[in-house]
Amino acid sequence: MGIRGRRTGRQVLAGAGMALVVASQAWAGRVIDLGVFGGSTGILAEDSTSAATGISANGIVVGSAWGNGHIDAFVYSGGQTRNVGALGVFNQTGDSGQSTGVYTYARAVNSAGYVTGAASQTDQFQAYESVNGSISRMGVVPYGNGIGSGGTAINEKGSVAGWTGTALPGGPFWGGYKTTGFVYVAGTMYNFLAPGSYYTMANGLNNNDLVVGTYGYDWRDPSYEIASSYYAFSFDPHTQALTTLGTLGGRYSSAAAVNDAGQIVGTAADASGIPHAFLYSGTQMVSINPAFSSAYGISQDGHVVGSGYQSTSFVPGTAFVYYQGILTDLNSLLPSNSGWDLIAAYGVNDAGQIVGQGYFNGQYHAFLMEDAFLPGQAASATSIGVSIVHTASQVPSFSGLGGDAVPPSAGEAPEPGTWALFLGAGAVLAQRRMRAGRGRV
Repeated sequence: MGIRGRRTGRQVLAGAGMALVVASQAWAGRVIDLGVFGGSTGILAEDSTSAATGISANGIVVGSAWGNGHIDAFVYSGGQTRNVGALGVFNQTGDSGQSTGVYTYARAVNSAGYVTGAASQTDQFQAYESVNGSISRMGVVPYGNGIGSGGTAINEKGSVAGWTGTALPGGPFWGGYKTTGFVYVAGTMYNFLAPGSYYTMANGLNNNDLVVGTYGYDWRDPSYEIASSYYAFSFDPHTQALTTLGTLGGRYSSAAAVNDAGQIVGTAADASGIPHAFLYSGTQMVSINPAFSSAYGISQDGHVVGSGYQSTSFVPGTAFVYYQGILTDLNSLLPSNSGWDLIAAYGVNDAGQIVGQGYFNGQYHAFLMEDAFLPGQAASATSIGVSIVHTASQVPSFSGLGGDAVPPSAGEAPEPGTWALFLGAGAVLAQRRMRAGRGRV
């Protein structure tokens, strides 16, 4: 049964003190299918999967697509899709045997087209910068045997935030990393670790260089009795102040993104351990979505995007946008015959562009929604129609591989915990248990 068939409605987005916007007319924007890049021998049970994870202020989109034996990072701009590039072939023995493949993940992009993320190189992953298909490892980030890293955010000034870490037993693919956050600002590298923490990860960055992320104990650490305890933080490299943001009464929280006004979004548990999307402003954290939800992105004017889940079955959820107390199911903006089920929104800008992942014709595809809302207004369905645009499926060319490395024909996909490191969307940590095996971010 398809995802839409498993739902009984959009009640998951309704909550006290919030208005749920349900479309009565078609919406005037459009959804662009960003396509998939795999063939019939994809690396997951479901071939040809993609997700868009970042968008710049001027509408450049980045994401990752997996299939045909490798994972590609892509950039979409002006109707064209291009490959971010690759650093090398990953070759690591883990719980399931030998895993070999070329893996590049894109996490964020700025208006100049500079992309950051994590790319495979020998037996680890490295933070990179890429522009116009020319990729290079971030030379300012520590590098060496067993030392991995990933970029998770980049701002308009070119500052980059991310994580660096030492591989735990089992290798970085299955054993994970003991991580430290970093932010690189105007030639200076700032490394930071929350006091007493086992790992600290930067997930988001604004144009004032304020970093947000997650710290806590790695879930594989046997000395820590509760696997689900970790906390959202903000870090200002200019003052060296690291601030814990707290929770919604539970044992964990994770910050995913921050805008220039200092508004922070992410996921936090309530006293019952249920995750909620939150908006943190000033010194107050508030839930903006009922149970089983995550916030992943925020625009400069305060539009928040994320995903809500059905609490009973944990099937892939419902993409939403929230603004000043109004919560809108993005699917409610589409006609019933659109073919889309928009399940997660990961990025948003002030122009009303939203990116994420949807379920389309039996596959998980990256999408770009345009004109989802007007500046300063909540999303609504008020006009005459919607257009669905599809990009051509393609296999982007490889670039940036050193030596004699050759892309393999098959490989393994990362486990959900690995996505948390590479994509940096902190709520993935909170909800990785819900997503295992579903072929999505």
